[in-house]
Amino acid sequence: MVAVRVINVLELPGEVGHPKCQPERFRPVAQFTKDWNAAPDRRQEMLCGKRAPTDGRAADLTLVAAVVHGLSARDSFAVPE
Repeated sequence: MVAVRVINVLELPGEVGHPKCQPERFRPVAQFTKDWNAAPDRRQEMLCGKRAPTDGRAADLTLVAAVVHGLSARDSFAVPE
């Protein structure tokens, strides 16, 4: 069985801020949320060992943090620092 790729938190700021995504800049966030909901057993992988992204615009990093914290709190998953 081939593992399906899931987007991870370290990829989000670059994807959201990428010029190709500007008309639909929230598409990567929507995909992250879909992956989170569809693959609960891969959430730790999606959070990259709970490492937070450090590269990206402040607004994009804030968006990623809000989404990750919201999903983690909603699903009683350990909220990353």
